Amino acid sequence: MSARHPAPTTPDRLRLLPIVELLSGRTVDLELLDADALDEAAACAGVWRRVWPDVGLVVPLPAADPVDRVRHALEGAGLEASALAVEVSAASTPEALSAVEALGVRMVVRAPGADLDEVRRRCGADPAIVKVSSGADLGSAVAAARRVAEHVVVTGVGSIVEVSDAGQAGADAAQGAYLGAPLEGLDAVLAHLAEEVPVTGAETVVDRVAELEARAVQVEALVGELSDVEGRGAGRAAPRSGRTGPRDA
Repeated sequence: MSARHPAPTTPDRLRLLPIVELLSGRTVDLELLDADALDEAAACAGVWRRVWPDVGLVVPLPAADPVDRVRHALEGAGLEASALAVEVSAASTPEALSAVEALGVRMVVRAPGADLDEVRRRCGADPAIVKVSSGADLGSAVAAARRVAEHVVVTGVGSIVEVSDAGQAGADAAQGAYLGAPLEGLDAVLAHLAEEVPVTGAETVVDRVAELEARAVQVEALVGELSDVEGRGAGRAAPRSGRTGPRDA
């Protein structure tokens, strides 16, 4: 294999962060955190999409030979272009932006900031996905992103409150510690997708948040019950230990 397309990295470096749709609670994309693992991530996407064809792959635009790397990854994994989304920035050259768009992959831009307007100016097209950071003035950021992109993702979500804020601001999806830690390797990805619990009737994001809150209460109650059981078990074990001591003496 040429130096231009390095060998896939080891599984423990293949780290993918779930992007979760707010209404359904389902993973809609998995974001690669290390551009050097592009080929391996694409190969893994080819595997998981046999069972979950609607779950795509988001990757950072490689710094070296970006267009060749993206094309090579698609062809090597047998992926259709729509399965892949490439995150670009204002630092990407106009040639790279135009070439990536010509490949037919989805484009991802982070906003607010100069990136969104600059990328649109350079490539003459709107991105498919715009990312905005969770925090102050989220409503304005999501509204601005919504004017140019079909999908808006809120990043850095760390609590149920921030999930609710993202939904109320009008975002489609979110990612962050509350919704899932990075998954390492294909086995972890397949387990994650297989274990996702479907929504049972949520019709709005507000309903979805209420469902998540109810599940959190149920889990907390279950943890409390397990702690009580463990405590009672430890209490019963103590007398046996006490009786054994004198007999051994």
